Amino acid sequence: MSALLNFTYPEMKHVVEEVAKAGLRNQVKIIIGGTPVNEQVRQFAGADYYAEDAVAGVNICKQIYA
Repeated sequence: MSALLNFTYPEMKHVVEEVAKAGLRNQVKIIIGGTPVNEQVRQFAGADYYAEDAVAGVNICKQIYA
């Protein structure tokens, strides 16, 4: 997921919770990113990773699925 504004953080958390509720949380990795996102936001949302930009996100995917 990508954020441009910080008021989207609660919705990111909601998406992670819904993925868990659907029983899919252990089957997927969730990466969040965007200008206002950092490690604290990742922890708040419950995502697995955060990326500072799209290239970093691609590199995370490459590491996960290598």
